[in-house]
Amino acid sequence: MKVMTFNIRNAIADDGENSWKYRKNAVFDYLSKSNAEIICMQEVVPEVKKEMQAFLSDKYYFVGKGRLAEPREDDEINLVAYNKNKFDLKNSSHFWLSDTPQIPGSRYPTQKFWPRTCTAADFCGADGAFSLFATHLDNADPVAREKGFALILGRAANKEKVLICGDFNEEPEVVLRWIPKEYIDLSGGLIDTFHGYGKERGKIDYIFGKGGFRAEKIVCDKTMRSGGFLSDHYPVWAEII
Repeated sequence: MKVMTFNIRNAIADDGENSWKYRKNAVFDYLSKSNAEIICMQEVVPEVKKEMQAFLSDKYYFVGKGRLAEPREDDEINLVAYNKNKFDLKNSSHFWLSDTPQIPGSRYPTQKFWPRTCTAADFCGADGAFSLFATHLDNADPVAREKGFALILGRAANKEKVLICGDFNEEPEVVLRWIPKEYIDLSGGLIDTFHGYGKERGKIDYIFGKGGFRAEKIVCDKTMRSGGFLSDHYPVWAEII
């Protein structure tokens, strides 16, 4: 199966020529043509979720909620799109990366800015069952990043086959210290998944798996739109068996 993680960049942000209104048609077209069976997206605001559901509803169902306690137009969703003809969703949940993960809007005491969440889902397909955890770790607090990822690993510990995908906001040397030995970096070897519209370079987007998953092909997709980038991140995808 083809699994993708893609930070599409918050549509509320004023990014000049890279603002969402200039990118959205290219992003929707890219996703529609990607043939990805699971797409884990970060920074999806509510209005974009609605647009995306309308544009991609022929191929995908969606799961994911916002990170704030109360609805707001600038809220961000870890949105998972999955091929509706290939997978059955058996269960889904949404939790906050905090000491009180079931309390909406909660965060770790060291965090100064936004709450962070994880969208979890159990799927069944032709090749059996597996669990997915899609997240976007804190961009400003390394303590919250490590604690949040540990919380996700704890939720995944009793699952046999697991994928953990998302924007971890951390370099590989640190992330690999967090990962138990039973996990494989299915995005291993990729570089520069984040580029800040061509201004920065670094790998902060990952796909990890346990339970026998392995990648036949791994891509940091540098597809461009007419006039610029699809986002400030490149889509990362893997053909997984």
